[in-house]
Amino acid sequence: MGYIMQAYDQYLPLPEDDLLLPNYIMAIVLNGVRPEVVDKVWGWIEGPPASGKTEAAMTLYDYPKTLYRDDFTAAGLVSSYVDPHDPDKDVSALAEAQDKCMVIKDIAAIKTRDDKEVRKLAGEWASIFDGCYNKHGGIGGNREYQVRMGFLIATIPLADNIKRMFQAIGERFVSFKTSRLTPTREERLKRIQRAMAASRDKEKWRAALKATCQTYLSRAESFLHRHYQDFNVPPCRLRRVSELGDLLARVRTAPLKGLPAPPECGNRIALQLQTLGVVHGLLCSRTKWGPDDDRLVWRVSYDTLPPISSHLLLFLFQHRNPCTLRELTEALSGKIPAPEVSITLHQFLRSDLVSLIGKRSSRRWRLSRDTVDQIVSSGILYGAPGSESEKPHNNAKKT
Repeated sequence: MGYIMQAYDQYLPLPEDDLLLPNYIMAIVLNGVRPEVVDKVWGWIEGPPASGKTEAAMTLYDYPKTLYRDDFTAAGLVSSYVDPHDPDKDVSALAEAQDKCMVIKDIAAIKTRDDKEVRKLAGEWASIFDGCYNKHGGIGGNREYQVRMGFLIATIPLADNIKRMFQAIGERFVSFKTSRLTPTREERLKRIQRAMAASRDKEKWRAALKATCQTYLSRAESFLHRHYQDFNVPPCRLRRVSELGDLLARVRTAPLKGLPAPPECGNRIALQLQTLGVVHGLLCSRTKWGPDDDRLVWRVSYDTLPPISSHLLLFLFQHRNPCTLRELTEALSGKIPAPEVSITLHQFLRSDLVSLIGKRSSRRWRLSRDTVDQIVSSGILYGAPGSESEKPHNNAKKT
């Protein structure tokens, strides 16, 4: 990946904290287009406008194994439309998605749609993720799709209520969040000046960056085909990925209508994290899991945590003394709305992440001993911006 990063540094410089973004994007695409990879990983890139996520996603435009789209609706994904001049033609995007990666460079428009449309789209994604989708339409009749595909979506930060519409049916995406750290004034100005300088030859460097990334991706496809079955994941790495998957699944389980829900099983997310690490290793022309794979998997694990849950989890982990609900609400007032603190705490209790001590009139919340041990052994909070545990695994320069 060395010359990929050189190309990014020359054409699309990224903040140091976001240097893993190209690795993440290319690993998501590579696992989606290769039939050897059964447990596909779907990627979600989230970041503010002008953070580089769209430009990075545009490097995949015209790649033969990607379906590049600007936006999406449920009807466009699986359509019931029948062309009277060509009744056998299926215009659904899913009809051409087998062993390809669908790329949507910005799905921010979803926030303008009503809840019914969002839930319908999320439900279709859930079925498609499992490899089989069957739809019976009054016009198009029965349409069945057996498809294994990759999925990469870029978006500005979405409201928690929209995210929960997806989480309520079982989250299918792992996330990468750009611009997590607040830059200094000098860093912001330097970034703006580099962007203005690059704008003079934008079409040229866009084409050069795209050609560099796609050439590398094409070569990586061949390497993955030859070595996927031989890739070595040491037992200690498997253990940590299992810990990450189990903890992440329980933390990201969303309450339903404000009431605690049964915690998600960690099997699927652990498989996604393992596949992401393996494919990333193969992308870097390695056949054994290494530190670079650790960095990517840990970063993705933390970024996949819902913001409200991650703030609460990090606070409870860093402040080990049991806290009352009032103390927690006041301490997190700038990050979590007051009603959400209580709702999230009760979901954590349902998921065995926290415990209650004391009498009802003065009860206090704290992380369970098992949760503390699991956070330490998994390293899930090593990606937390601003935390002491950030340093060991946040340096992406080596990739």
